[in-house]
Amino acid sequence: VLPLAVDPQPEDAALDEEVRWRGEPWASEPQTCDVAQRLTWEQIERLVLRTAWMAGDCPVVLNYDLHALQVIEPERLASPDTVTNVIHGVEVDLATDRRIRYWFLRQALPRPYRRIGAPTIPVLSEESYLAVDAQDKRGRPNVILVHDPKRVSETRGVTVWHGALDVLGMIDDTLFAELQKQQTASCLPVFITSDRDVRLGNRVDATEGTDGETDSEEELKPGTVARLRKGESIQGIANAGSKPDFETLLRYQLRFIALQIGLPYSILMYDTHDTTFHGYRGEFEQAKLTIKRIWRWYPSQLHRRVWQHLLVPWWAEEIERQGGRLARAVAKARTRGTLLRCRAQGEAPPYVEPLKDAQADDLKVSKGHTSRRRLAA
Repeated sequence: VLPLAVDPQPEDAALDEEVRWRGEPWASEPQTCDVAQRLTWEQIERLVLRTAWMAGDCPVVLNYDLHALQVIEPERLASPDTVTNVIHGVEVDLATDRRIRYWFLRQALPRPYRRIGAPTIPVLSEESYLAVDAQDKRGRPNVILVHDPKRVSETRGVTVWHGALDVLGMIDDTLFAELQKQQTASCLPVFITSDRDVRLGNRVDATEGTDGETDSEEELKPGTVARLRKGESIQGIANAGSKPDFETLLRYQLRFIALQIGLPYSILMYDTHDTTFHGYRGEFEQAKLTIKRIWRWYPSQLHRRVWQHLLVPWWAEEIERQGGRLARAVAKARTRGTLLRCRAQGEAPPYVEPLKDAQADDLKVSKGHTSRRRLAA
């Protein structure tokens, strides 16, 4: 998904220019926009969206002192065992479902800590967490939990792969079995019988036979020598190898996965050999619908809040100057209610057929279906 540009809308040319003059160096320098001083704004917005898709959500902490952002791994959102009303790391008001605070595991887990259930899930005391209020005393958000909501009452997001997890497991099992078939087909089995025990390689397993003898087993792979007892023989088993429809089955499974995340198979896998140019164009238009849907919920959660988080202290500086060159413009914009207004503008995807698409745009403008300004945006 292409990055989004934030366009301020204060309805004042001087304020608009001031925001752009301040915003460009803030967004392009990791030292100004990232608490960890590692990421630029474009890297942050790409990484947050990728994480929200893969993990289900991505928490972003707004640091009002540094005017910077802190992106936190979502798995650090967890529930302490001593605090009630915390659901997957989010403390809520049970009456209104309003988020009260977020509980983050500190970077270094204390040792020892006790575990309950699965050994990979630590259950820690309250001291092992960092609690961040959802809002500060002024009502400004401290934490933005970026996610695409799927249910009304959810406190956390859901991974984009949730509808295809079973199929992904089947694909993993199928590919593993296919690799084993290929390895078996490349083997030339050799079996040796001997009166004495000659060790030629690492033995995988050794079990006691029903007659008290020890049976040795080794993995079947190129270079394997299997041992038989004296007097035993082996009967070969023909390996049919892969079925001709294996690739068809795999593509069917991948198409189902693509359907779950709202992207055509050709876009997901960069595989266009089963479609024509016009068919691919239609699939590309379908992919745009998913991209547009992301552009609707993503900026409202991240971009607008981040820029309002920046604009408040910037305009406060102009007001405190009492007579600064922008103080009067700030006062007017505040009266009109446009001081903090901004919108996120997505970058348009490139034309598939430049000539035809440009002609279509010209036709829209000439027939009054759109304006040149909207078309340029």
